[in-house]
Amino acid sequence: GERDKLVLCRLSVFVGVFTLKAVLSVAGTEANAPEVVDAVASLIAKSLVSTTTIGESTYYRLLDTTQAYAASILAERGEADNLARRHAIYYSNYLEHDEVVQSAFGGHDLSGYAPHIGNVRAALEWAFSDRGDVAVGSELATWAAPLFVGLSLLDECRSWCEQALAALDDAGRGTRQEMILEEALALSSMFTKGNGDEVRAAIERGLALAETLEDKNHQLQLLAGLNIFLTRIGDFRGSLAV
Repeated sequence: GERDKLVLCRLSVFVGVFTLKAVLSVAGTEANAPEVVDAVASLIAKSLVSTTTIGESTYYRLLDTTQAYAASILAERGEADNLARRHAIYYSNYLEHDEVVQSAFGGHDLSGYAPHIGNVRAALEWAFSDRGDVAVGSELATWAAPLFVGLSLLDECRSWCEQALAALDDAGRGTRQEMILEEALALSSMFTKGNGDEVRAAIERGLALAETLEDKNHQLQLLAGLNIFLTRIGDFRGSLAV
């Protein structure tokens, strides 16, 4: 049926596993949510969508061949970029409002979020591509940075943070968004590229923003990062003062 065909094509925007909540946000609207749920159930019955349980949550996925075919049809329909935008915005909003992820610089275990990393990565790749939207990419990179750090994907974290900071406009400078990007860049760079001046500059810029914004949690985390940095370069007096 046409309903099932449309939903199947739209599901091709996902990489790996995804949740029903993600499906409803990306492939449907509040108005047609029941129809989308029925379509997913129909596709499962036809073995075009499979289900799996990870932890206590149910996830869905398309086989790679099915996903590739459905993606080609989605492109023919001219909907690929629109769905990719919705997909990127969904994961940006999801990560932004997840308190565990956003407190990850404090050392929380994020292994349970690993199933989402394929979709986050794909959304970032689209957003920073020629067909994408760098504003959406900068937002997503900001809220995804703690996830990359928490999963020890430090090279990726550094790369996305660098791209996001380069894309910030004047309105984005001096904001909480820039503070988080600077903090993640400093942390990921220190443990992948060494103890260069760019690491110290990122820490000090992030710390200045945290103080201006009166964000005590990030101020503490950045001071801890500066303490580690100074210890690593042998400035023990400076480290003690921090």
